[in-house]
Formats: sequence, structure tokens, C-alpha cells
Amino acid sequence: MFGLERITFNPHIMAGQACIRGMRIPVSLVVNLVANGKPVEEILEEYPDLEPEDIRQSLLYAAWLTQETYMQIKEIFQALPSLSISDRLKIAESALQLVLQEKHSLTKDEQKRQVTLAAITAIRNYAPGSELNIFSDLEGEDFCDDPDEDFYNSGN
Repeated sequence: MFGLERITFNPHIMAGQACIRGMRIPVSLVVNLVANGKPVEEILEEYPDLEPEDIRQSLLYAAWLTQETYMQIKEIFQALPSLSISDRLKIAESALQLVLQEKHSLTKDEQKRQVTLAAITAIRNYAPGSELNIFSDLEGEDFCDDPDEDFYNSGN
């Protein structure tokens, strides 16, 4: 953000919100005041630590945030390897939540792809020899073999 050196971020100040020069004056406050018609002179009187350049940069920052960025699927796939594992997991979780929200409108092919991805993930993460033998037979009825199966069938 070249030219916005007065806009600072600190996780210990205002929970990491964009603030003015490390002070407890969030950019959102300044932009809100201007948007609601408060004259710059009044803002500066009410907040004597602010300077006219702080207000100008707050508005520039707000304008920068509103610039729409649209990425093609190809660009998204190219960007994924450079992201941290944590960020990739956040993206995957968000994508799954969106798919689940629209689950009623999925085609049969999309439903199969969703189940296949879930199964592949579970199979890859399965630890042989554990108490629960998950996905031992994807083709048949026995989707899950529980070693305590006799317990469930004995009526206890």
C-alpha cells in the first residue's frame, strides 16, 4: 500500500484493525465521519491527534479496499501453491461450506464428486490398525466395520 504509511496494523491495538499512525483511532471511524457529512475541521477539533493527511489517507485506504479483484479459476489454482497450509485449509473449508449450503441444487455428478473427495480424504488420513476400520469396503453395504459390532447387535 504505497503512499499509505499513516495506516497501521497492530494486533494489540484495536484488535488489528486499520488505525491511524498506531493510535487507537480506526480508519473506519474516520471514513464513517466523513461519509456522514462531518466537516474535516470538526473531525480535527474532536480528534486533536489527527492531521489532515490522516483523513486523506483514510479515504485513500477505503478507496483501495473497494477496488474489485476478480481471479479466474486458473489464477486461483496458480496461487494455491504459494499459500500456507493453514490458508489452503481455510479456503477448502469455505468452499465446502458453500457447497453444503447449496447441496440441494447439486447435480448427481457434483454430488458424486463431493462424496468422492470426502472419501479420498478419509482414506488417506486413515491409520491402519486403529479401533475403527473405516471404508474397508467402499463397494458393499459394510461402509464401517466397528470392532464392537457385537455390542451393538447384542441388544445392550
